Amino acid sequence: MHEPTNGATVHEPLLSIAGEIANAAFITLNGRELLTDKNGDFSERILLSPGYNLFTIAAEDTFGRMEEKTIEIVYRP
Repeated sequence: MHEPTNGATVHEPLLSIAGEIANAAFITLNGRELLTDKNGDFSERILLSPGYNLFTIAAEDTFGRMEEKTIEIVYRP
């Protein structure tokens, strides 16, 4: 994961979540599918709610193995 840093406090309502994933057949952000480019890079912009925000990125490979990563962000306008 390139950005954001887990536990960060931000002051802008629009957040970019970006990273790189290898060998994933399927990747989701809070249950919504993300698309990757040919290098496995992904990027998604999210509108934050004031206060505490929680995001879960899940990836599944072709053998059905899953891995999840949780990101916690605090938005203070």
